Amino acid sequence: MTGSRRSATDPPPISNLPVQATPFVGRDEEIAAVHDLFEDHRAVLLHDPADRQHGYGKSEAAITYCHRYRMRYRVAWWFNCSHESDPHRLRQLIERGTDELHTRYREVLRVTDIPERPDDKWLLLYDNVADPDRIQDLFPAGDARILVTSRPPGGGWDEAARLPVDDLDPAEVASLFRQLAEIRQPVAEDLARAFAGHPQQIIAVAEQIRRGTPPATCVALADAVRLAPAPARPAPPQPSGHVRMSAQDRETLIDTLLSSPVCRDLPSYRAWIKAIDRRAAVSSGLPSETETIRTRVVGLVSIALSRDAPDVLLALAKAFEDRAGRHEAQLVRALIGPAAANWNENKEPIRAVLPPRPADAPFFFTSYANREDDQDHVAEFHEQLEQELRIKRGRNVTSTGFLDRRSLRLGLTWREPMVEAIRSTRLMVALITADYFESEWCRREWAVMTERARRAGRSPGDEPVAILPLFWVKPRGPLPKDLAAIQYSSPALFGGSKAPDNLIDLLREDKKKAAAFIRRLADTMIDAADRDLPALDADAVRDIPLAFGEWDTGDTSLSGSEAGSGPGTGDAQPHPEPQPTPESEPEPAPPEHTPALSLVPDPRVSPDRPEPPVRPTEPPPVTAPNPPAASDKTRLIEALTTGPLREPTRYTPWVEAVLRDVDRAHRPAVTQFVDPLRRRVHLLVNFAYDQTTPDLFRAMARALTLVDPGGATAPDETVTAVHRLVDRIVAAWPHHT
Repeated sequence: MTGSRRSATDPPPISNLPVQATPFVGRDEEIAAVHDLFEDHRAVLLHDPADRQHGYGKSEAAITYCHRYRMRYRVAWWFNCSHESDPHRLRQLIERGTDELHTRYREVLRVTDIPERPDDKWLLLYDNVADPDRIQDLFPAGDARILVTSRPPGGGWDEAARLPVDDLDPAEVASLFRQLAEIRQPVAEDLARAFAGHPQQIIAVAEQIRRGTPPATCVALADAVRLAPAPARPAPPQPSGHVRMSAQDRETLIDTLLSSPVCRDLPSYRAWIKAIDRRAAVSSGLPSETETIRTRVVGLVSIALSRDAPDVLLALAKAFEDRAGRHEAQLVRALIGPAAANWNENKEPIRAVLPPRPADAPFFFTSYANREDDQDHVAEFHEQLEQELRIKRGRNVTSTGFLDRRSLRLGLTWREPMVEAIRSTRLMVALITADYFESEWCRREWAVMTERARRAGRSPGDEPVAILPLFWVKPRGPLPKDLAAIQYSSPALFGGSKAPDNLIDLLREDKKKAAAFIRRLADTMIDAADRDLPALDADAVRDIPLAFGEWDTGDTSLSGSEAGSGPGTGDAQPHPEPQPTPESEPEPAPPEHTPALSLVPDPRVSPDRPEPPVRPTEPPPVTAPNPPAASDKTRLIEALTTGPLREPTRYTPWVEAVLRDVDRAHRPAVTQFVDPLRRRVHLLVNFAYDQTTPDLFRAMARALTLVDPGGATAPDETVTAVHRLVDRIVAAWPHHT
């Protein structure tokens, strides 16, 4: 996963960071100070001022640092210590969190070993620590960056590594009042001067103003009695969970809301919020409409869980029931019921008992790698396909589709709506991009549907169609073996022409052709659904190995390949050479049976006639006394990607060492931003071949000592093989003819 392209909004690949608190204003100086302190200190402590230990937004500041500097880290893990003072229970809490981190690390990176001494690309946040001195005994060895939040400053910490989090700046307070209470700037400035800058106090006063209390009354009260810095009302919840609702139930609630009709589009969302407002005023505290719908829904749930009473939560559910399906409404009610019933109980949250899955599972599941830039286009495509299926299938059968508007956080675990949909849907429409193969969600979705098709097949090659793959944006470079042998060119879908490499372009540029394509796709889906596809047990969904574990190195055009013989392409072969087809001969009609993982077979290969023979080609003569450079280049790429760099975590430190070892003018600029790993190594090797000297090859070999457990004195045999190949390349230099 570390090799995948990360946008500026993506969290680290291994992460359980809570979403940022809504709203969050200020603390820029403190966050920048944390960044500076990590240059000189492994661990940094955020604490309250010594004389006022009442909570000044330390957690929000720490979480915001983690999000703001997310591109610096491969791992970002949050431990909520909950002010636990008992040493034994605290150790158990940290051990449970560490086990979850290690499980996530193995799943995402597909490795078995956990680093004993994590490097500085790891960020560990120990939040709400009761005793900052005692927690140091539980820190892991190594160079991981550690951020601790605590009320007391601790006596065993280096003074230079401690950072008090004090009152907010008056300008930040005024901005916060304007955002929360929707008041004019002069009034906000008056309030800022009256209050000391305690975040929770500001939130409490703003809420009173929204309820009708005049701002002047709040100022007068502050001047008269100087409100205590800690408000009497409970502090708002951390976004990852609250005592009123478990973290998992909270995320399931958010997922259910986002995948329902109330979040289908902006008008639907606005109508739902207006319905909530009629029962309990809430819209004034929500994030602005410049934010994504997900951010607004997260803010809504956070506000609902922070109120003195469950009025907003109940209003949310009631307004939801009027607009959502029956099962979705039951699910939301089941999730909020325990929280509303135990609103003021100071104890562990009661987990919700979710209703059983309805008999009418979603007809199809749209699988895609969630990317902010094109998720609206994906939603539009999904809705148009769903509408076309309803038209053609009628009202007596289910034609609904499942589209998960999930967050970009790769560290999130699978939850109820996702599991139920993928284990029971009849078909999966996979929108293929380069990001698709690196997404844990997509890899599991593909694996589940492949396994369901395999179990449903009466014999190998006789599996029902389970996956309909389409190039949303065609990846450049090699494809996984699970996909490499699947045919995408479909005359049934594209009117006899080759399928475009970028389906998104068809949808954006030619609405008429796009509508025709969606009609043909719906017809294909209806035909494929004639055979049943039994559901998979929910536990099996989580246990199935992820797809796309192996990569093909052949041609990526897919113009002449046949579908794999099995449902999971475990027996898939690399792309065969394209077979010549006489231009004068018409294309045969597609056969009735469609392989399990393909829309249609190659239209140029008919089951009723033999394939035309392939003309043999003579290998080029070898004229050089040394082995050809191209052969060594291919062997070097293979040796690197299957040997020293086979674990994704090794690539980044290796390539950074290579870049440090060569002159700045000869450093390649492309290798950090291309996927997959083999393609990046291929580009780096090609770049090295274009240089006037073999220095870059030498640097590549020297840098392997950083990723080789044996180091320079006892190198791994795969490292030795790379060194031999580099020596051959250097000895044959110059290779240019």
